[in-house]
Amino acid sequence: MVRQLNIQTIPLTHRSHLIVGSAVADTAAWIWSITDATAAERRKKHGRGGLGAGVGAGNLRTVGSRDRGRWVGAKMSVFSDAELVYLAKGKLGRLATIDGAGMPHVVPLGWRYNPELDAIDIGGRDFARTRKFRNAQRNPNIALVVDDVLPPWRPRCVLIRGRAEALSEAAGPDGEPAGPFIRLHPTEVISWGMEFAGE
Repeated sequence: MVRQLNIQTIPLTHRSHLIVGSAVADTAAWIWSITDATAAERRKKHGRGGLGAGVGAGNLRTVGSRDRGRWVGAKMSVFSDAELVYLAKGKLGRLATIDGAGMPHVVPLGWRYNPELDAIDIGGRDFARTRKFRNAQRNPNIALVVDDVLPPWRPRCVLIRGRAEALSEAAGPDGEPAGPFIRLHPTEVISWGMEFAGE
């Protein structure tokens, strides 16, 4: 049975997490808030994301000044440990931008995690001339999906929504000139299947 989820962004405080669970109580009780103490217990039992519900369970976090996942260098990351392990595999991503007519434009592409800024850098050949770059200049609301499926049916996904900087000239994480690229600053991270992140 396929269920449709209506996920609303809810402001979080005290580093609480929103978890999309696999059990449903009555109508729309797919999402609930977990206090720090409960989240710590779940992390201890099931790992960083606190998810032990199996395939289909997900993790939703809106990103604010206090809604971070883990320390990377001297800063808190918006990503959990499992999400960073999965992202380190460098899978192909799919970037969604919005064109001038308000229509979505989705393309597969390469990307890399920028640990210094806790952001995603997206580039490519003749990048400044691409529709995705022009779309991001016009409308900074973008999303990146990185996903795959392990056999027999274990889907894994990290969905990153956020604000784009369409940079004509900038340096990459190593300080070297990187040419034109889009820097995605996450405002919301949704993931599932991260119990299989290391596989």
